Amino acid sequence: MGLNLIDIKEGCIVDHTFEVGQDDKKRLRPIRRRGIIVKVVGNGHDSVSKILVQFKPDDKPEEVMAKELVRVYPATSKVARRALARIRGQHEMVGAEFQERRAPIKPKLEDSLALTKGRPSPFVEPEEGSEEEG
Repeated sequence: MGLNLIDIKEGCIVDHTFEVGQDDKKRLRPIRRRGIIVKVVGNGHDSVSKILVQFKPDDKPEEVMAKELVRVYPATSKVARRALARIRGQHEMVGAEFQERRAPIKPKLEDSLALTKGRPSPFVEPEEGSEEEG
C-alpha cells in the first residue's frame, strides 16, 4: 500500500519499497531505500503533484511517486523531526539556554610579531656577559 495523503508532509520518513513500471504494475525493489520527504509540491491537502525525497546526505532530492513509498515514521514523531533538522543543518537545541559550567577564562593572546613584552620567566636567568655556570 502506498503513502496516503495524510502522511505526505515534509519530514516524514519513508521507505522506497516498490517500483511502478510502464504497465502500471508494482514490483518490489531489490534494495529498499530509506529517505525523508524534504519538499512537497502542491497544496498538501487535496492534491500533490510532486514529492521530493532525499535518500543520501550529499545527494540531491529525487522525485518519487507516492505509490512507491511506505511510511516508516510520521512527520510529527521525534525521530523524524530530529532527522529533518539534521539534514537542513539546524542545531537540535535551537533556542535552549544553558548555564556555563566553568568560570570565564582569559582568552589567549597570539603575538607572532612579539609586539608586546611577555611574562617574566619564573627562573633566574644569567645576564648577558656573565660567565656563571651552575
